[in-house]
Amino acid sequence: SASEDRTLILWDLCGHTVKKVFKGHEWEVNACKFFSNGKFAISASDDDTLIIWSIPDGNIVKVLRGHTSRVKGCAVSKDCTRVISASTDKTLILWSIPDGKQIMTLQGHTKGVTDCALSEDGKLALSASDDSKMILWNLEDGEKIRVFYEDWRNRVIGCTLSRGGNLAVSASRNGTSVLWMDKRFFYWKNLQVIKRNLPWELNMLYPSIAEAACEDVISTK
Repeated sequence: SASEDRTLILWDLCGHTVKKVFKGHEWEVNACKFFSNGKFAISASDDDTLIIWSIPDGNIVKVLRGHTSRVKGCAVSKDCTRVISASTDKTLILWSIPDGKQIMTLQGHTKGVTDCALSEDGKLALSASDDSKMILWNLEDGEKIRVFYEDWRNRVIGCTLSRGGNLAVSASRNGTSVLWMDKRFFYWKNLQVIKRNLPWELNMLYPSIAEAACEDVISTK
């Protein structure tokens, strides 16, 4: 778990106990993700950095520096060779792992980027932003595939992609989550609003609420 107290906690869910407290960030931690191999975790922080941690000892493996403002989200490819990060500096950075080098910087949002996701094959990225847009990116060349426009008043604070990359979900500060569907990337449409009247404060506190809201819907797609 990631906290405003600048730490992460590794929990034993069976015993409901704290296994390890990770310390290393200078400001609040906004997001964290496990690597699929279970050996590492990564965190994103308001100190403009990401940290890769070893599991379960909590040692710092690598600090990723490159953003010029707060890092709000991160995602790890299934093969554990790439990380993508989202920042209030309006950009996303794609990193190579384990060397921590920057592969590319994705620019296209006009306000801070609040969240990001990777497709299972690592070829696509999805980003959410306070500019009321989601952008689907081709990570082969860094080009935009599609821009999704929410209502201009709705800042998008969370996003997720299905395993096959043909469904996406956006979460907005107005308390709704929208499910988007693709037909081989030629046509995207607003399929349905899957969550209504969720307090925007809850959406703000839990940017991945969209993923929880539609987990059963997208997991098999």
